Order: sequence, then structure tokens, then C-alpha cells
Amino acid sequence: MTLKGRPVDIYRVESREYLLSCLVSSPMLHAYQQYLTEERASLVDAALIRHLEHLRQALQRLMLEGLSACSGSHLGDIDQVLTDIFAVATWNGWQVPVLPPTLHTLPEPRPACGLLASGEVGSGAHVWFHANHIFLSRDREIDRIADTGHWRP
Repeated sequence: MTLKGRPVDIYRVESREYLLSCLVSSPMLHAYQQYLTEERASLVDAALIRHLEHLRQALQRLMLEGLSACSGSHLGDIDQVLTDIFAVATWNGWQVPVLPPTLHTLPEPRPACGLLASGEVGSGAHVWFHANHIFLSRDREIDRIADTGHWRP
């Protein structure tokens, strides 16, 4: 499946709640924090650096306050960092409780974007959750630069 010319990976989970508990576990959050630190050290693109800084700040909030406390007041930011954690974890082969999909198309109209369905769409990965399936599209500014030779919003 593709969306706007980008491949969409499809995963099935037992429940959104169980997946979220795995994504906010201490080992996962620390692994993601390390990943952000290493990725940031290798970048020169200002837009991508700002994006990673935004994710880092949301991650710190999540680590300090916990999911239930900070998702109410910062739902969009937390949804974006959870989406990126899921995208990074699945890309790098970190242990995430996913199963083979039984659906293969994203329904129209699409459900709200995000693992928390905040509808917030930032730079980076986008997910849609429907019927215990996660539809994941990876996209970062650096990809667009590599694809075209110049940045485009």
C-alpha cells in the first residue's frame, strides 16, 4: 500500500493500550532517547534538527510526567513522539508487540492521525489506527531533500 507515493507499513496489535504501555516503558523510552541523541549528533539540516529537538522536549515531558498526565495538556506533542518511537522501533527491529496484519487498506475517510488519534500531523512518521491495525508512513524532511535535491514543505 502507498500513500502520496510513500510506502505504508501495516501492523496489527492486540490492543492500543498494550502497545502504548510497551512504547512508554522505561527501556523503550531510554532506547529512544539514546537514538535521538545519536541521530542529532550526525545532522546538519536545521529543519530536521528543530524537529528532533521538538521530539526530545516531548520525550522529556513524557518521561517526567507519564502518559496519562501529559497527554491531556500536550496531546499533539505526545502523540507525535509516540508515533516516532513506534516508527524508530519498528525500523530498527526493537521489540514491539506487533502481529501480521489482516487488513491491507486504510479506510476512507481516514481515521484521525496518531496513536492517540490527536489528529496532529508533524514532520516525520504518520500513523493511523483502525481496527487494531497501525498504518505507518515514514517521512522526514531529509527524505524530501534526497528525493528532489531541495527542501519542500
